[in-house]
Amino acid sequence: MIKNENLLPLQDKYELLEKITNNISVIIYIMSVETLGMEYMSREVRNLLGYSDQEFINQPNFSMGLYHTEDFPDVAANIKHSMAMRDNELNIFSYRIRHRNGNYRWFETKEMVFERDNYGSATKILGFAQDITDKVHFINELKRKNEQLAEIARVNSHEIRRPLANILGLVALFNQEDPADSFNIEVLAKLKLSARELDEVIHRIVGNTY
Repeated sequence: MIKNENLLPLQDKYELLEKITNNISVIIYIMSVETLGMEYMSREVRNLLGYSDQEFINQPNFSMGLYHTEDFPDVAANIKHSMAMRDNELNIFSYRIRHRNGNYRWFETKEMVFERDNYGSATKILGFAQDITDKVHFINELKRKNEQLAEIARVNSHEIRRPLANILGLVALFNQEDPADSFNIEVLAKLKLSARELDEVIHRIVGNTY
């Protein structure tokens, strides 16, 4: 019996590749251009989406049915684009996909041509899909905070200025030499109204910061 000295190292490399593929927080897949079915799906799909890898194999209707309806046209267009890419080109796009628990998760996918036929046409697409839900939520929260800051700036520049200017003007009209002046009663009444208006604006600003 001839001993193949290269067999063990190759086996070790294959096992190492399998361990890396199935233990990184990225879904790796190979998709058939002809059927749009998955010919390979890493087991990380169970951790990230709750499905087994076997549920995707050669089941294009299953995988296509998981995309959010609003994102499906864009996903379909990007898959078509991936099929037409040159070697070493990378197509990056994001979308929502349904988890087994019914919630939608945001994913970013990077695709490239993995295999071509004798005519140079793509036959298989290699993809790497990463969950970016937390990133999307963080960006949306930043946008919300920026909108709040813009509103606060608007309120500061317009709504606070009006009651504050009224108060300063009324203070200047107050007869300090003769506090008993009947005109002061009218000034104090208007001061009270302006102070109340300023207090309402301040409370609205504070409310918008949460």
